[in-house]
Amino acid sequence: MRLAKARKSRKHLNFYRAAHGFRPPFTVLVDGTALQTALNVDLWLQTELPKLLGGRCEIVVTRAVVAELRALGKDFAAAAAQAQKLQYLASDNSDSALESVLALVQNGNPQRLFVLTEDKKMQRRLASIPGVPLLRFARDRLMLEAPCRGQAEPEPVPRSAPKAGKGGDGTGAAPAPEGQRVPAKPGVQQPPPRKKRQGPNPLSCLKKKKRVEPPAPPARKVGDGASGRKRIRKRKLKAGGDATPA
Repeated sequence: MRLAKARKSRKHLNFYRAAHGFRPPFTVLVDGTALQTALNVDLWLQTELPKLLGGRCEIVVTRAVVAELRALGKDFAAAAAQAQKLQYLASDNSDSALESVLALVQNGNPQRLFVLTEDKKMQRRLASIPGVPLLRFARDRLMLEAPCRGQAEPEPVPRSAPKAGKGGDGTGAAPAPEGQRVPAKPGVQQPPPRKKRQGPNPLSCLKKKKRVEPPAPPARKVGDGASGRKRIRKRKLKAGGDATPA
């Protein structure tokens, strides 16, 4: 799940970089709810934001955000102390934290600001402003929200245009028979003719003939032919002259 969210965040970031010109170093505007949530989940923004956005990040606040944290009392004292250490960004409207943030991103977000907030009302307002990347927490991790409908990514171009009429070229002409070339129009490249599909080889459809083996020659009897000749034994002579059979 975390890997899928990280991939979606990178996809949304690539859109903002291509469509709205966001380049590092990035500037992230945070409010009091984001600072308090980061303390609750023990997340260090100076470390996690560069990992998510893939570049050096500068975290900024408005004076109205710091004043709001101070007014909330000791429960938000740690978040207020952390906000005082960040760089202040001047805003035309400093009546409230919400209005001061919205005033900085109006008219096309000229300063190319990312906004990190956990305020649901602020998130709804920012989602309707084109060119404003919205960051929020997903449990103990950060994620980049998808662009609003007004700035959605363009649809991919279809591979082939829809056919018009019977001929497919918008003229209503009937298609040419298969294998026959149509005369080329001036300035239009004619595609090569399509080859007809040939049937199977008739020789490959014939049944295989069974191989007839020749009959084996009859076995010869002992004594028949050249191998059946009678063996003639020679007699050896002894010293006394008597011949004895060998």
